[in-house]
Amino acid sequence: MDNNDLEEVKDNAELGAMAYLNQDELERKVRMTGEVLELVHGILEDLVRALPDEHQKEYSHDMDRIADLVRFIR
Repeated sequence: MDNNDLEEVKDNAELGAMAYLNQDELERKVRMTGEVLELVHGILEDLVRALPDEHQKEYSHDMDRIADLVRFIR
């Protein structure tokens, strides 16, 4: 094994480490996005509940879609 081979092994190890860190960062951001969406859903749910009944029905489908999105991300 010469210096070029060792350099290539080193480069591959660095790329692997960077990919691992990037994956970890991506997973952290996805978790944070899920948490934010869950908070937004809770706030919107409270606002919709404050509406008269006829308007609550109008937004129920949208609230279900947001809840599905939160579950998907989590």
